[in-house]
Amino acid sequence: MLSWSSSRSDNIDREGSLTTASIAELLRGAPLFRDCAPDVADKVAPHVQTAHASAGAHLVSAGSTDDSIGVLMRGRASASFVDLRTGARTQLYSIETGDHFGEVGALLGESQPHDVVAEESCVVLVLRRQAIDQLSAKVPAFSQALAASLADRLRRSTSRPPPAPSPGVANADRSALQRSGAAIPFVRVSSYDLIDAVIEMVPAQLIEQHRMIPLELRDQVLTIGMVDPFNDVALRAVQRVLTHAQPNVVAISQDDFNSTKRRLKIHTPTAQGRREQRIDPNLIAFEDAESKRESERALQQAGEQVVTLAAQVVAAALERGASDIHLEPIPRSIRIRFRVYGTLSEWEQSVQPQLARALVARFKVLAGLDIAEKRRPQDGRISVRVGRRRVDLRVSTLPSSEGEKIAMRILEASTMLRALDQIFVEQRTLSAIRETLQRPYGAIVVAGPTGSGKTSTLYAALHERQTVRPDTNIITVEDPIEYRLDEITQVQVNHSIGLGFAEVLRSMLRQDPDVLMVGEVRDAETAQLALESAMTGHLVLTSIHASNAAAAIQRFENLGCDTAIIAQSIALVLVQRLVRRLCPRCTVLAPVPQLMRESLVARGLYPSGASTPLPRAAGCEACDDTGFLGRVAVVESLQLTDPLRSMLMANRPLDELMTFAEERDALVQFPRYASFLMEQQLIGPAESLLAVAT
Repeated sequence: MLSWSSSRSDNIDREGSLTTASIAELLRGAPLFRDCAPDVADKVAPHVQTAHASAGAHLVSAGSTDDSIGVLMRGRASASFVDLRTGARTQLYSIETGDHFGEVGALLGESQPHDVVAEESCVVLVLRRQAIDQLSAKVPAFSQALAASLADRLRRSTSRPPPAPSPGVANADRSALQRSGAAIPFVRVSSYDLIDAVIEMVPAQLIEQHRMIPLELRDQVLTIGMVDPFNDVALRAVQRVLTHAQPNVVAISQDDFNSTKRRLKIHTPTAQGRREQRIDPNLIAFEDAESKRESERALQQAGEQVVTLAAQVVAAALERGASDIHLEPIPRSIRIRFRVYGTLSEWEQSVQPQLARALVARFKVLAGLDIAEKRRPQDGRISVRVGRRRVDLRVSTLPSSEGEKIAMRILEASTMLRALDQIFVEQRTLSAIRETLQRPYGAIVVAGPTGSGKTSTLYAALHERQTVRPDTNIITVEDPIEYRLDEITQVQVNHSIGLGFAEVLRSMLRQDPDVLMVGEVRDAETAQLALESAMTGHLVLTSIHASNAAAAIQRFENLGCDTAIIAQSIALVLVQRLVRRLCPRCTVLAPVPQLMRESLVARGLYPSGASTPLPRAAGCEACDDTGFLGRVAVVESLQLTDPLRSMLMANRPLDELMTFAEERDALVQFPRYASFLMEQQLIGPAESLLAVAT
């Protein structure tokens, strides 16, 4: 629809006779803009394209996926659908001067459900996706008018009766027979031997949009399994791409389609970003780039191509909700991968070999690194603006045998700063954290592997303390500062000038602090100072690498801290691991297979002899048919009560201490927390087993 490219009809041409002022005047009278402020049309007019369509031209083709909206400014058009059995066209509604069309593709991202044909010579104004998004976000009257018209159009286009049965259709026309009301067989995809060449006969975009799988090609008849076998638009789209074969439709289940699509790795580039709003790479603005023009001269031979490619990489990562971007050198090129919900997936777009090194250099320049230094690792930071969003990229380079590897951690405070009750869903653990945060002194230790959300937990705790006790003086020492927090003093470690955690911590104690946050305990001196600070009237929050609560205490012992200091200073230990969260829209309950049940019982996740069904991933459009949406923390928590402090100071074995703590409800272990998450249908059995693995 309205994609003014070389593929458009010959009787549609650009029209340049309308001025910006006349376009604005016409827009103000259109229903979409009638209730908007007058200056809205003036601001939109320069970004509107005009086009002329002769009588009979298709302004919208059913099955197309264009995401623009047309406003009819001159002439008359109509929306209609074609009966596939008879070829007869049925008119759904008329489109008069000022009316708009195409909103299904623009708002829902789906294929157009019907044709829009010019009844006479027409002039059309075209609103592109970027303008639509900005208007929808900033002008409520525009959004309301668009939503109302969309609802009305969908009602009209879906209220037509189904085609009547036609028993007399010839057997040779098998698809027409099925569409006429005859029984359509229901099949399982596993009954067919799927061949790549047959799958590729239908574009991946159509497969995903219309939930279909090409199953078999025999005697110039292509058997296609469809979740909705009565989808006229889908069959029409398939008929357009099949030039030498006739489609034969059979029915398949949604689960069958999802599992087959995952197994065959059928994905289009846009489908990966469906869970986030699509991002125009042209909106990516790298801050502070102007001050780095001196170094950027070395990239001039790469031209605008590498600049655009870098913006596309960042936009693709943000669309997917990725936490990390990996640029990995391979022979004669570079591989780009994104970590999404803990899993690395490769970018579908390939990078031209001649741009590989230039792309690495581009990111080094933006991060303020020395592009001539390729023998040593370097660390830097890139600030990015995407519209109103502010995103930081923490950049790390590493020399390898094939060239420099770059890893970029994506840090976005607006989305990563979460409330404590969003991180900890089990009430007992949440209450323990909130109770400890109100103490005037003591240490809260957050442990876990790299990438388990320790920093997010520390920031959430600081935010809650600041909200509840606004009279608190909070100072942090971090390496690096991952998120910038309002009204909190944050100090960056700088090892190049001898400013480490211990040095900063000593100075912080002279700043009259109430709460101290030490980003990470890495050495004996920092560990000793942090625990001593917790004993001398300060609430200290810190993180450490440990696999469970007992290992966290042992880690402080290994760093040279006396058990008496550990016992008297630490108030709460939290150990967390992140696993994939089930998509709430498609989670289903299913019986537990015998082998899975035995594994769950062995790890204390499922009662022996029970037959209760457990949640599992099914897959839907909201989660890109993966069955998972986001991640959730599985937590082990230990509150050091007075009896536990006495046992620790008496050097009792840690195993004995943990057993005593569990009996006194001072310890919530991973299996108990994971079982609770399964009961709440937040994680499935496989994720539970992964969370409790040692």
